[in-house]
Amino acid sequence: MTAHVATIRFEDGEDVAFPVPAGGSVLDAADDAGYFLASQCRAGSCGTCAATLTAGRTSDIPGRAQSLLPSERSAGARLLCSTVLDGDATFEVPYPIGLVVDRPGKGRARVTSVERLSGTVTELALELLDPPETGFLAGQYARLKVPGTDEWRSYSMATCGAQLPEMRFCVKLIPGGAMTGYLEAGCRPGDEIEIEYPLGAFTLRESAEPHIFVAGGTGLAPVLSMLDELRTRRGPTPPVTLCFACRSESDLFYLDEIEMRGFWMPSLRTRVAVTEGAPSTPGVGTGTPVSLLGSRPLAPESRAYVCGPPGMIAAAVARLGELGVPPDRIHTEKFVATDV
Repeated sequence: MTAHVATIRFEDGEDVAFPVPAGGSVLDAADDAGYFLASQCRAGSCGTCAATLTAGRTSDIPGRAQSLLPSERSAGARLLCSTVLDGDATFEVPYPIGLVVDRPGKGRARVTSVERLSGTVTELALELLDPPETGFLAGQYARLKVPGTDEWRSYSMATCGAQLPEMRFCVKLIPGGAMTGYLEAGCRPGDEIEIEYPLGAFTLRESAEPHIFVAGGTGLAPVLSMLDELRTRRGPTPPVTLCFACRSESDLFYLDEIEMRGFWMPSLRTRVAVTEGAPSTPGVGTGTPVSLLGSRPLAPESRAYVCGPPGMIAAAVARLGELGVPPDRIHTEKFVATDV
């Protein structure tokens, strides 16, 4: 059967086109053509590889998971890891071409510390031993190979590029998970871990307008990286609002890190809450990351960055739209548990 052609249109107006073999996914064909599109699980679960179909016809790979909401699919969203072409097709992706033309580098890192941050989160700190020549952009993630296994897991950096060769990751603990088992039973300072980075298109845009960050659970990690990037950029720091929540008070973590950034960035306003129970920690309220946005209209020129589980992402995007933020100024990263 003759291959069809996929055209990818990037945020900066650049286009690339490549053949997609019959029955093959658009994402795999892009890899073969040398374009490393944003992806993570490659199994339909996380939604990282979502793109908007603007022309042509597609089908889904049978039996593949679909993390998209029905409303997203009806609006043209497709998961490129799960999409095959029924004819030539064009897709739009919300990031510039510069993020996809270089193959991620692989190297080694040494564990420097392992610290339990809360009942459900552990911090893994690494020192790169042979880092790639390029750094990474705030908000991107790395893949780590679980020592003693063939399993790789993806985690966003909680640090920014200026802190290399040091990296920190926030790992959600999942009973029976490969990385969880390693961290709780076998991980020791001095261990070596294989690492691949930089990956992902959830990155800061150059903008002096107000910034809004909405984070649920370990979705806080890339947000901290972005806050540090904003803090070190030249010029005045824009107004910044951080809305962060976890399920319970025992799940909260990095409150000291958030407070520290408040001292460093006078323009930063933080709202922290738990969704269950009555918190006793000063400054912590009750609510969700979305409810912390409040009810006052937001400046339409604001940039919003949302990171957390799929349901929270959908609710945040809808609420930000109601408050006046246009869809093209809302950037998202879905966190889906893939540690099992």
